[in-house]
Amino acid sequence: MAKTIKLFCSPVNKMRSLQQFFKMVVLNNCLQNGDAHLKNFGLLYDDLSAIRLAPAYDVVRTKVYIKQDIAALTLLGSKRWWEQAYLLRFAVVSCGLTAKIAHRLLEECRVALGEVRELVNRRLLDESVAKKREVLEHLSVLMGQALSANPISYAFC
Repeated sequence: MAKTIKLFCSPVNKMRSLQQFFKMVVLNNCLQNGDAHLKNFGLLYDDLSAIRLAPAYDVVRTKVYIKQDIAALTLLGSKRWWEQAYLLRFAVVSCGLTAKIAHRLLEECRVALGEVRELVNRRLLDESVAKKREVLEHLSVLMGQALSANPISYAFC
């Protein structure tokens, strides 16, 4: 996918699309979304001078119901859930990002997960349906485990 972005995205959108793709990989890794296949990434274009990566979609946590699930994408020859050092290497080698930018993007993902966890916890306070509460509580615990791990190392569950 990184090669496709480099090949087809417009020059004005290329670096932003590579950064966005890296963040999508990080978040899918964090959530352990084993369904993040190539078909879950796409390019949008208004014309040939405005080709860019499409926003993330179809993001789920497959590890909840497929205990031995692995990543759908291969990064640098591996289809396992990646540690931070591996993700950073992918950012530099495959996405052409600097280490400084890759670290900043990892931090943005960590902050975003924290913000979403706060939203989940607020939603949990108002939820009266037991099954919905159970799902929200489980999600909050999982996100807390990801956030308390080595920054974005994501030995998530």
